[in-house]
Amino acid sequence: NLVNLFKEKLGFHVETFVNLSVYAIRQLLEAIRNVDHTNLSCFALIILSRGKTNDIYGADTSVVGINEVIDNFSDTKCGSLVRKPKLFFFQTIIENDHITRVPLESIHPPSDSFLVFINPNHRSRVDVSGISKIVQALEAGNRTDTISTIFESTEELKSGGIINRLEPNFFFCTAELKNDRDYLFRECKMAYNVWSFIRRDTVDCLRLNKREILKIVKKVRKTRVF
Repeated sequence: NLVNLFKEKLGFHVETFVNLSVYAIRQLLEAIRNVDHTNLSCFALIILSRGKTNDIYGADTSVVGINEVIDNFSDTKCGSLVRKPKLFFFQTIIENDHITRVPLESIHPPSDSFLVFINPNHRSRVDVSGISKIVQALEAGNRTDTISTIFESTEELKSGGIINRLEPNFFFCTAELKNDRDYLFRECKMAYNVWSFIRRDTVDCLRLNKREILKIVKKVRKTRVF
């Protein structure tokens, strides 16, 4: 389980979101980008998707490109993550019989980042074991030969790709801070920063569309009465 791996073993603060539209994905990325990561040592983003191409599909079947996603965390747009490791994992199940290898030369991850793209065929169930293996390899040490071996020996990774822009001496900061007061304070602050932005944006949207929302509510009430 990726949540347990990142949260319990690696000490990450983890937020999980499911079935988001592309609009919601963009709003969420903006919220995370605006969080102050100054006191945090590492950032990881995992996106699981299903669609007809290597792009990221929202629940509304709209598409957002990989470069648009990772550009939110470039040095110019997310200054508090400069010179900090950024891990990106994308897994897209392609719904056709012709799996095309993702063109890595067209992907432009930010500095100090590690990007993995996996695209198993349409017969594959949602299986994140490949991602888990790569994360565990990173935890053991950022060795290119070890990670390459994982790609070659794991069936679902063979059509994927990897871009490694991490420092050779990268390691996860997994010191025993789980019960530390400062760690818990930072975890609460992170959750607050992400959710407060989303909540504020939601409230603003409701305020702008107040009349339309009330019309819908009144219509539903009348339908139920009659």
